[in-house]
Amino acid sequence: MDGLPAIDAALLSRLPEDARRELFAAMDARDALAARDDFLVYMQRTTPGFKATRLHREMADALMRAERGETKRLLVEIPVRFGKTTMAARRFPAWAMARRSIPVMLASYGGDLAVESGRHLRNCILGDAHRSVFPEATMDPSTTRADAFELVNGSSFLAAGTGGPIMGRGWKLGVLDDLLKGREAADSKLQRDAVWTWYESDFLSRQEFDHELGGNVLVFITARWSDDDPAARIRDLDERGVEQWEIISYPALDENDNSLAEEIVPASQLKAIRAQVSSRFWGSLYMSNPVPDDGNIFRRDWFVPSAQRLTPANGQDGTVVFYAVADIATMDGAGDWTVLMVFGVDPAGLIHIVHVWRAQASAATWVDELIRLSARWRPMLWAFGAGALFNMARPLIRERMTATKTWVRLETFAEAKDKVARSQGFAGLMENDRVRWDTAADWYPHAESELLRFDAGKTDDVVDACSLIGMMASGLASGRDPAPPPSPKPMMAIGDYTDDDLPPGFKLPTWDELVKPSMARQRRLRARLH
Repeated sequence: MDGLPAIDAALLSRLPEDARRELFAAMDARDALAARDDFLVYMQRTTPGFKATRLHREMADALMRAERGETKRLLVEIPVRFGKTTMAARRFPAWAMARRSIPVMLASYGGDLAVESGRHLRNCILGDAHRSVFPEATMDPSTTRADAFELVNGSSFLAAGTGGPIMGRGWKLGVLDDLLKGREAADSKLQRDAVWTWYESDFLSRQEFDHELGGNVLVFITARWSDDDPAARIRDLDERGVEQWEIISYPALDENDNSLAEEIVPASQLKAIRAQVSSRFWGSLYMSNPVPDDGNIFRRDWFVPSAQRLTPANGQDGTVVFYAVADIATMDGAGDWTVLMVFGVDPAGLIHIVHVWRAQASAATWVDELIRLSARWRPMLWAFGAGALFNMARPLIRERMTATKTWVRLETFAEAKDKVARSQGFAGLMENDRVRWDTAADWYPHAESELLRFDAGKTDDVVDACSLIGMMASGLASGRDPAPPPSPKPMMAIGDYTDDDLPPGFKLPTWDELVKPSMARQRRLRARLH
């Protein structure tokens, strides 16, 4: 086993039988002693056929930091089929419960999975391997249910499914193992919100303070599904400083196509899976990156930069006709986002996205921004989705237009309820190379990211604004080609001129070119008179 010296087989065979048995017993005792403090050794001892790869050594180190209280919140994002459930849900709680008296709660996406993990835990604790390491922390014979049991050292265990009741029980060590049950749940905002509500209101409400640790410990090990899955929401808490999490994220294949753990899932198998599944599925479940190179609706290679950065001057000279669209919300600082987008149409009919303003803003705030953009870009019209929000905002928009003497036509478009369906027009424009982007703008990275994530992303307000462009496309006027420069007029050369003094392409006539035609005309005139 790892950490033990190699034994010369030839030398071992020459030892008497009693000596060999004594040697093996000493090695086993040493291994059992090491397993009390080293979770990876415990895994090897209690899990037949377990292979300790680099991945599992790193995971074991992270879990041990959590058990010691050095890490109070641990998020491990790991691809499917790499043994995360066995390690984190079916062995780690048993090891932690045996080391000291502590209540543990394990939650998974369904009660059946949580109970199955509890059954594995219970059987592990009842086994000889566990008892040889922790003889003082065996199963209390009066409580042997798979979903709820206790150890003789006072530790307790409860398995729960998301949405299931957990009242009356608390935890100082919480373990979360995959809270979403597959793609259907991950793609449903209703189900994502329900799981998160259960986590916040039910699961977190059962946490208890551990004076030895100075708090409590929560371990969440999961595959990724989308940028609005529970792991994404936890990342958001960490980024905003609400909670401090240690976050470890693993891709199935590295940049050189080497497997995360060749001994468990070979690179050849992973590459075969990559060739068979969608980029979205591969990016989330296998690469721990829910934003694949190509989105589900919009593709990365459809984003073409504008050849030049358009300005309001392009509208003033008529070479570009500007329009604007608005996807509006009414909340200030919460809820949906308001998006105001300005775009121009050039002489070739190409659509250039030139400005995107996005904020969780009150109506007064975004209307003021709409007026400012109107004064700057002078769009032909502002397009809105028809509905109650626009009807409520229209009087305020008209009031601000009158106050600022900035008038622009407002037009509404009836929108389909299915966001994917109404995005198809703009997706068709992009696919057919009719859209250009100001890729140097500070708003561009988010706009690109949101379109690529659609329709599994956390936000889709930019997509909704772009969908309005798709609905307007057939009625858009194009800019006109710039007028050609005026041709240079001939001029008499008086004095000393150099070529630098003349308009481009103009050449001074010679003396012969100026005088000879005049003399010829005079001779013809005299001949007619005589």
